[in-house]
Amino acid sequence: MAPFDIETYLQKISEELRRTFGQKLLYIGLQGSFGRGEATDQSDIDIVVILEELTLDAMEQYRQILHRVGNWERSCGFICGRREMQHWNRFEICQLVQETTDYVGRLTDFVPDYTKQDVQDYIRMGVGNLYHELCHRYLHGSREELEQALPFLYKASFYLLQNHCWLRTGAYILNRQELLDQLTGLDREVLWTGMQLRQGKKLDTEKIYQTLFDWCQQLFGEEDSYSMIEDK
Repeated sequence: MAPFDIETYLQKISEELRRTFGQKLLYIGLQGSFGRGEATDQSDIDIVVILEELTLDAMEQYRQILHRVGNWERSCGFICGRREMQHWNRFEICQLVQETTDYVGRLTDFVPDYTKQDVQDYIRMGVGNLYHELCHRYLHGSREELEQALPFLYKASFYLLQNHCWLRTGAYILNRQELLDQLTGLDREVLWTGMQLRQGKKLDTEKIYQTLFDWCQQLFGEEDSYSMIEDK
């Protein structure tokens, strides 16, 4: 089997989208592991599509496109209408813009502006959700279920670390290894652990649970210590 070529895939799907939606197609972008240069043979294909208006009929047409271009089982992207995108939650815009590589159009033309405060609020919300999930799974699940959940919980910590780094340094780093080189202390330990889990390494469940739990508690007390950065 020939290796998967993301550029060929993008070309095929953009041709199909243009043929189907014409001028109603506003934007195509690439996110996820392929956008970060970290893709493996099992990685999802995260395509971002914005249409002038998103309807159920349009989603069905897009679903058929995904089947036609192939690798449907790996497709895990995002589709939206212009109006919805313009009113999207500002907490998420920094990550959305930084994590998306433009292919057709410019994503910044369709999203609201965001500020440093928006990113702080995103981290506060994300850490709270992660902390709650950690507590809930520890109390109400089996140790086997906790072990199975930790790779996904560590994946959530990666996005929080990206935003956390941006607030402190002004740099939004996409690649895990490059981000690891910029981190110290518990931040670095959390990212390193997540990278090991992503590679399928077997780690001590109690230890890595404690690490992630301690990191969440640490972040709760850090929201006033970010370096000042000019808002967009």
